[in-house]
Amino acid sequence: MASVGTDDQTDPVVATRFLQCWLVGNIMGALAYGVSLTLSWNCIILLSRPTSTTPVRMRRLLMALIVFMCMVSTAALILATGGVLRWSQNPSTESLLIELKGSRVWGQPYSLVELILIVLATWCSDGFMIWRCIMLYSGVSSKSRTAIISFAAFIITASFVAGICAMLTIFNVVIWQRYSILSLFALVSLVANGSIASLIVARIVYHQKFLRKIFGNDYGSEYTKIMSILVESASITLTLNFLHIILAAAYGRVTAVESPANMIIIKLIVQVNTISPILIIFRVAQGRTWQVDPTRSSPVINGVNLGHLSSLHFAARDTHSVHSLTTLDDSRHTVSA
Repeated sequence: MASVGTDDQTDPVVATRFLQCWLVGNIMGALAYGVSLTLSWNCIILLSRPTSTTPVRMRRLLMALIVFMCMVSTAALILATGGVLRWSQNPSTESLLIELKGSRVWGQPYSLVELILIVLATWCSDGFMIWRCIMLYSGVSSKSRTAIISFAAFIITASFVAGICAMLTIFNVVIWQRYSILSLFALVSLVANGSIASLIVARIVYHQKFLRKIFGNDYGSEYTKIMSILVESASITLTLNFLHIILAAAYGRVTAVESPANMIIIKLIVQVNTISPILIIFRVAQGRTWQVDPTRSSPVINGVNLGHLSSLHFAARDTHSVHSLTTLDDSRHTVSA
């Protein structure tokens, strides 16, 4: 989408629809913020408990990530609330459109600061998934690992460049207006999340089949639960980015007022990108990945129970039945059958 507000005349029906979508987006964003805040608080409580599987350093790192993302989502909520409060002083469609075309930060329906918050939240969300993918493939052959790291570096570079271009809209560069660059940034995030999630699922499926060939079909259910968590987390960001791109492409190079439904998406991006990685951390910290105790039927080899999985890492030589276990800090305990 192109920049906003180039025409003085706006269809009253479309303008009213924009106002409605903007209000709905703010309400949904506030609800999503409540979800992210609840997940964050529960994660911090769970990570604050000393455990034998997660060292203090990793728990502190995860808590720092959660706190930072909470700060970003809180700032987005404050900006959205400021826009509603300012509009409530003069609740009319015309006043909202005037603010939309202005350069204010506080009270504007969609400001540059909000775009920066979207970039930061997306970087954290995508970066977390990329980190888990690289750790998951740390046991493969050197050529495969080089290919994975190169692909991850390409995605990181593309996301970084698009994000920096978004931040440069403060200088009013015409080609990088806030709405058009957001569509490009959402496309990069869509490709990043889709490809990384596919790589993670492919690796888990491969190792699940490998274990079942050795130990039978009774094994590998933990991996199915892990895949469901990853798909659950990635699907919310993929769906949101996909809807944003579809709406942007459907309306073409038009103003935000003429594409009002996208305002709902914009108000949700920060909160959804905050929920996505925190949801994975919460599931793992809570132990929902392994609700069913697998120790009754899990083999014990070299004193290590294969049923206890606190995270994932697969060794390179799968043909020799090498199974590696790792905690959130990716410390390894290699077991050879």
